[in-house]
Amino acid sequence: MKRLEHLKNIRGIGLFTGLPGVGKTYTMRAFIASLNPNLYKVVYLPMTTITTNEFYKDLASGLGLTPSYRKIDNFRQIQERIKALYKDQKITLAILIDEAQYLSRAILADLKLLMNFDMDSRMKLCGVSQPVFEEGAMEAAYGSCQGSIRKLNSLIHQALMIGCEIKSAQITTDIIMDAASEIKLL
Repeated sequence: MKRLEHLKNIRGIGLFTGLPGVGKTYTMRAFIASLNPNLYKVVYLPMTTITTNEFYKDLASGLGLTPSYRKIDNFRQIQERIKALYKDQKITLAILIDEAQYLSRAILADLKLLMNFDMDSRMKLCGVSQPVFEEGAMEAAYGSCQGSIRKLNSLIHQALMIGCEIKSAQITTDIIMDAASEIKLL
């Protein structure tokens, strides 16, 4: 539940996994029930063996929009709706995708793009005034990833999660090594 709270606080994208029968559905329902409906709009998407355009149409419907025929039109109206919810009504969107392992790579890539707006201002909004990574931490991160940008992204994300959990003012080399160990890069 702690990491779900973290995702809520940073308005991030996350993956909730576990073996069958361990309580994923129960935990998600409890988490959703804990969200203030005046502050969060929850869209639940149960169908994941669908095309990218079907995904956009389903998401648009969940946001109360009239789905468009064209993917790009759906993309734009969804992104505008998300911005309007947050900026005008101070409502954060929570998209829950059941059985996400069946989503196509195209949907996963588009989902990342869909949520990518106003990124430059996020660090300032968080009150960050010093470098996030201490000297040497980025070298340790690069060294752990064998040149893979995808692995580096995963490592940095995990390091930020660990840093947040322990309330560290900066990401240190030790935090990078802990993150690498957690995601099994070492």
